[in-house]
Amino acid sequence: MEKRKTAETFLIFAGVFVLIFLLKKRIIFLYISLGSVLIYFLIPPLAEKISILWLKFGRILGEINTKIVLFLVFYLILTPLAILRKTFTVDFLELKKDKNTFWKERKESFEKEEMERMW
Repeated sequence: MEKRKTAETFLIFAGVFVLIFLLKKRIIFLYISLGSVLIYFLIPPLAEKISILWLKFGRILGEINTKIVLFLVFYLILTPLAILRKTFTVDFLELKKDKNTFWKERKESFEKEEMERMW
């Protein structure tokens, strides 16, 4: 693993625990922050292993969270919308009409200038 990734991981650890210390005013979080910085500088192989495990944990958590979020979006938003649409259906495309053709006649006349400058 790159040394930069390990440094980023431990910098985030230290920053989060300092932030928690500032919010909660409990000295243990400051010690944990200091400990993570010391591990990074004094025992780099251990810091790299911790960083690898942390990033693997993050990937696993990300896989699980995406599935949960997609499940919730589908069943809490899209399914009720589909049911409402089916209930109060409006045939926007006019597909259910019993016609021989779906061609719509337009009663507009077009000038040459309109065709040259369409947009």
